[in-house]
Amino acid sequence: MALQLTARGQTLKFQPNGDLIVVEGEQDRQAGTWLAEIAAGGIRVNRFTYTIDGVDQPPCPAKYSFTGGNQLRVVLAGPDGDSEPADLVGFIEVDDQHDIVYHLTDDAGAVLGTDVVLYGDLEIERNTNALVIKLIEGGEAKIVGDRGIKSLEAAQNRIAELAADDLLRFKATTSNVLADGNLLDIPSKLEFAGSWDIQNGQLVFLSKIVGDLSRPDVSIGFGGKLGAVTAGFVYHADAEGNQEAAFTIRGQHVWRAGDRESAFNWDVSLGFSDKKFSADVDFDLNSVNRDGRRLSVAGNMTLKQADGNTLNLSLNLTAEYEWKDNSLVFKAVVSNEAGNFNYDLMLEGTIKPAGGGQLAFSIRYTNAEGSEGLTIGLDFVGDRDNAIQALSFHLQISPDRVELKIEAHISFRQRFVAGVGRVMEEGDEVAS
Repeated sequence: MALQLTARGQTLKFQPNGDLIVVEGEQDRQAGTWLAEIAAGGIRVNRFTYTIDGVDQPPCPAKYSFTGGNQLRVVLAGPDGDSEPADLVGFIEVDDQHDIVYHLTDDAGAVLGTDVVLYGDLEIERNTNALVIKLIEGGEAKIVGDRGIKSLEAAQNRIAELAADDLLRFKATTSNVLADGNLLDIPSKLEFAGSWDIQNGQLVFLSKIVGDLSRPDVSIGFGGKLGAVTAGFVYHADAEGNQEAAFTIRGQHVWRAGDRESAFNWDVSLGFSDKKFSADVDFDLNSVNRDGRRLSVAGNMTLKQADGNTLNLSLNLTAEYEWKDNSLVFKAVVSNEAGNFNYDLMLEGTIKPAGGGQLAFSIRYTNAEGSEGLTIGLDFVGDRDNAIQALSFHLQISPDRVELKIEAHISFRQRFVAGVGRVMEEGDEVAS
């Protein structure tokens, strides 16, 4: 249905090409033009402005919504009452000011050069992952993704003119119902460049405004549940127990070697922008699942936020290992279409030998640039009945270097017999 309004006794038709038609008797007269966007620097408001015979007319407030097929539905409020709802043929795009723009097209999909801009704040709806525009005057317009909760994708930004490392892509299609009943499907263009962060216990995407210093960056909030996995992080749209992953965010979980004094002894990065947090990881090595050559470690992770607050996440790390050319190799079990992930895997624990004492072990592999290689550490602490009181063994293997360091602390007791008894206790250090 064409967008048509009665104003001060005149019937007006808003043509898709931007023409304003006045109905006079049984004749249509092209009497002016119309716009549904605000000039740069103007007050952001959802309305239609138009001219008749070169004279500006009072603006008409506009009410926007989307059909189930993401086709824009418009109702205009005029002096003689509201117009009938009209579904416009076109498709959706986000501009560099983070306003949702609806480009009008003809029935063949050719762009006509006329746009309707929806002004409001953006958010991702919990449970559905739909993109919602909270309209400035109240109410909302909801864009439904092509794949339900899986319609979002966290990728690396490769768009040169958008100066940011992360890209949030929302996959949606406008399915236009034409006047003859046929359908015209046009993909939306909804991509946001920025960076991932965690604020106030919630995952957010901070997207950059381009070219307008008077407006702050846009923060798109996610109300679902975030978990840590080998590839980085996984987001679940429903925080109420839905285990289906909506999308994954690239990240790393790096054990901070040698730091056992601090509770937060892991370094965590989020997204391609490499937003860093400190983390405390808690898992039980006695319950590590082994399936062939695959290890799965499950537990909990606590992130320390910049404001001092913490966020609790579930943790699931998975790796595969194999002996290859007399070397122990760990491989992160990841799936990534955008490129290779960096990863740094660490396992550590303690073993109590039957003869007494305690053996602590650590195995670490990383392919991070500048520190590639495998490190194996063994630290033995004996009790009073062991000759070797302490033994440290550290082996580091990288593509161009092998380094071995052994450090021992030995305590021994010697007894002389034949009537003379002597006990000698001494601590000697041996290093090589």
